[in-house]
Amino acid sequence: MEYNFDIDLKTKEDVNNISDIDFNNATILLENNRILFSSEALKALNASPGDRLSINYYTVDEQCTFPVIGKSAAFTDSTGGNKLTKSKTISFRGRQGETLSRYGKNFKMEPFNNYFKMIPFEIEENDDLTEEELDLLNI
Repeated sequence: MEYNFDIDLKTKEDVNNISDIDFNNATILLENNRILFSSEALKALNASPGDRLSINYYTVDEQCTFPVIGKSAAFTDSTGGNKLTKSKTISFRGRQGETLSRYGKNFKMEPFNNYFKMIPFEIEENDDLTEEELDLLNI
């Protein structure tokens, strides 16, 4: 498995250390015409407002297809994708939203190649959700 890290040129330290990320709280929620990100998800993506994010679909053995997310530059198109807003969302309308909704509405993230695999999960009333996840659901 390979990971890429950005380096802060002033401090010479990793901006994003993969071991510091709590992937249980790295959630992505598909809502009407937009995708909402938890702070932990943005930390994993090393994304900040103005960055472009893309969702592509990866197929294994021509049988299993699943969504993957990353910065657009990771998919070799730095000008493509959707721009992240200050409110931790990207616009995701029309066919984009319809395609992703086939896989689910709520996703956890897991490292996968140079991207992150989006793993669907169901929210049940009994689930122990973090305060941030509850805020995302109530937007």
